[in-house]
Amino acid sequence: MLDAGHERHAILHLLIEALDRAGDDALALRSALRTLRHEPPAG
Repeated sequence: MLDAGHERHAILHLLIEALDRAGDDALALRSALRTLRHEPPAG
């Protein structure tokens, strides 16, 4: 995601949100991480 131009702080918040939603469920975490975009940010 950094290579695509996303800011580190924004990536950190996305990861924190994914961890919060998944809790202790490893499959849910994998699913949440797969949904993160690797495309350049808009704008």
